[in-house]
Amino acid sequence: MSKEQPEREGFWSLGHKWITAIAALITALATAGIIVGVNSGSSDKSGNALPAPTQPASQAPAAPGSTAASSAPPASSNAPADPAVYYAGPVTWGQVNLDLTPPAYSSTNDIMGSGPDLYNSGHVKIDIWADRGEPGRKDCETLALTTGGAEVDSLHAGSIVCGITEKGRPFRLNVKVASSNGIVTDAVVWNA
Repeated sequence: MSKEQPEREGFWSLGHKWITAIAALITALATAGIIVGVNSGSSDKSGNALPAPTQPASQAPAAPGSTAASSAPPASSNAPADPAVYYAGPVTWGQVNLDLTPPAYSSTNDIMGSGPDLYNSGHVKIDIWADRGEPGRKDCETLALTTGGAEVDSLHAGSIVCGITEKGRPFRLNVKVASSNGIVTDAVVWNA
């Protein structure tokens, strides 16, 4: 007496059903992600979507004696959205010219970093922003032209340095790292 067991469907015999179900799930998740992504952006007062802000990646300080600027992406991929901005991104300090985009090594008209200090070798004017809040273009330009000098020292994470380049471009440096090994900043350089 053998009892016949009903034939069971094995996993592989259900393969096409599983594939169809998984494909439908992936499609639904992708569609939801696109819809959420479009709706999660900022908008202006009229409801128009604004581009998401970009956050530069932090970089390790340059080795002592290093004269290289940050290895920022080429200007075309790091182009600021605001036409008044000449450059916006990270800068690792050695001997850097902010009149170049992206900022890079130069032997003239530049700012040099040495330990937690910055000083200039041309006619660049720099000063520490001591007021509350983050200064804008006009704030940095006014500070640099009225009290800017050749050196700022004893910088630390959180310091803000304002200045004006030799070619008249106001700039702001938000210090991320300042140590005996060097300085790393997020820089905004405005057009002259």
